[in-house]
Amino acid sequence: MTEALGMTLLNTGHSPTFVGSGGTFIVDLAFIDDMSRTIGDAARRYLKKIANNRKPIFWWTDEVGNARQRCNAARRRAGRARDDRKTELWRIYKDERKTLKKEIKKAKAEAWQRLIEDIEHDPWGKGCRIAIGRAPRQQVSERERWRAARELSPVRHSHVRHAGGLRTDLFSYEEIQAAAARMRMGKAAGPDGLGPEIVRAAVAASPETISGLVNDLLKSQKFPEQWKRARLALIPKAKKSPDKLPKYRPICVLDSLGKFYEQLILARLLDELEAKGGLSDSQMYSGWSSGAPPARTAEGSCVP
Repeated sequence: MTEALGMTLLNTGHSPTFVGSGGTFIVDLAFIDDMSRTIGDAARRYLKKIANNRKPIFWWTDEVGNARQRCNAARRRAGRARDDRKTELWRIYKDERKTLKKEIKKAKAEAWQRLIEDIEHDPWGKGCRIAIGRAPRQQVSERERWRAARELSPVRHSHVRHAGGLRTDLFSYEEIQAAAARMRMGKAAGPDGLGPEIVRAAVAASPETISGLVNDLLKSQKFPEQWKRARLALIPKAKKSPDKLPKYRPICVLDSLGKFYEQLILARLLDELEAKGGLSDSQMYSGWSSGAPPARTAEGSCVP
């Protein structure tokens, strides 16, 4: 139960946490925030970081490595020096440190340009993965981020249709474990700071707690607003707009708990599709269906 995560469950999910004129709501969304924080605290407390498994820095070069070695050697010599040579050796160390900073700045600028060019040719390739996790944030100013966000995500009025009276089976432990297994590891964490590895570990440690959460959401027919928020990464495009303003490629990183819930819903939808005959061969696939053929162009799908 929740003891495995060090949590205290105040509501089993059978009693409404909100009662109003518009109806009742079972899942208290504050509980989702508390669960995310608790899982994150537990992960930081117990998961060991293995230094040997560190991923290489994408902008690192041999020149930076050599400059770093010279800088460290100069610092050690200055620290061991006697009084008569200490001033001179500290001056040499400061010069080496200045050189190292210049090499790092140069390497980052060149790597950033290569990153932009790589994303232009392959939007979802290695460059995209690097940008989501480790791209330099100072490349885009706060003012530019706000301008780009307003242009890329204009405010629209949502039209939500409720099915009403929908009845469906609750998620089983087998479905929950299968959804956790389908999550792709190594992905960047969303606004909650939880990576897919942590969510999978939480499912393994306390499946009852996770089951209670997702089944309460299923019964309430709600998708938490927290899981609709994304961490936005803006990657500059090589070409600028006609008004000379920079153009950006947006990459949105969502919460891993929300992705896990989406995996549960997706599996149900795919089962429903297969039960109703599946998609026609003439329909275009986008790769989200298991075993789907490669995506086709619109021209290739036209009838001759």
